[in-house]
Amino acid sequence: MSDFQVRVVRTPKLERQPGTDRLLRGEVNGFPVTVAIDSPVVGASLAVFIPVDSVVPDKPEFAFLKGDFHIRAARRRGLFSMGLLWPAPPDTVEGQDVAEMMGIARHEPKDPAGGDNERDGGYMPRYTDIENFRQWHHVLIPGEEVVATEKIHGQCWRARYAAEENRLVVGSFEVMKKRDAAQSHCAAALTYGLEDKLRAYPDFAIYGEVLGTQKGYRYGRSEDKPDLRLFDVMDAKKRVYLDYDDAVRFAADIAVPMVPLLYRGPYDHDVLVALGEGPSTIHPEHVREGFVVKRAKESWDEHIQRVLLKYHGQGFLLKKK
Repeated sequence: MSDFQVRVVRTPKLERQPGTDRLLRGEVNGFPVTVAIDSPVVGASLAVFIPVDSVVPDKPEFAFLKGDFHIRAARRRGLFSMGLLWPAPPDTVEGQDVAEMMGIARHEPKDPAGGDNERDGGYMPRYTDIENFRQWHHVLIPGEEVVATEKIHGQCWRARYAAEENRLVVGSFEVMKKRDAAQSHCAAALTYGLEDKLRAYPDFAIYGEVLGTQKGYRYGRSEDKPDLRLFDVMDAKKRVYLDYDDAVRFAADIAVPMVPLLYRGPYDHDVLVALGEGPSTIHPEHVREGFVVKRAKESWDEHIQRVLLKYHGQGFLLKKK
């Protein structure tokens, strides 16, 4: 799922907040938003919700952004906001995607991995698109067993031993990487000797995060010595992910550490939200990016497909540039 969309929404209830007489606060699909008291969306029945990581066009109406057209989370007079509410174009209806009409696109960060890419031989699928916990937390049932792991600010990584070609294939989220010991994704695989280890498991693809490559989030590592943490394992023939405990056992068998477990137990919304803040458990000098939560047993939902949700903490979003 997770297709980029900029939708027309019913204008939420907007309320004055203590400490400011110029801003109103509301919520759209679980995302907090602030608007100026004199905004044209105030009193309108419909508005457009422009989410974080959108890029709006360089047009006069967005001049207040002062040339930075990448929409980010922000704190305005102490109020946390995750997007913009904008007047709905004429003759649009609730639920309509107006991204193309308004010239709004998703921000696409450059792949920092470096190195040359190669053809994707279909050896392993890309990783699941992860929905936002703020919007979809109601999919989880209070009291059911969930696991929440630390979300790491690194590079998405995947690997599988391709028995068809008798070699290890390694990739980022988007592309496969040619073998190059100096390239971060390949270097991480070589560090853990995965070509030999995964040769015994050709039916399985593994997914993780490369540490040490993101500026400001090295986690005590370095670009020339990247590290790796796994977060999922897939039976690539059946195209199903392993349950959490089975993935942990698989990681132990190949001696690659998993991402840190923050919580395992009955689902409680407020308990999980608190886990989104604070220092990283890997390197306490870094702010925690947030968490990823799923049921202990793999599950499916008719709306979001795989039940897997991410939450970015306010501390991370406000620090991120």
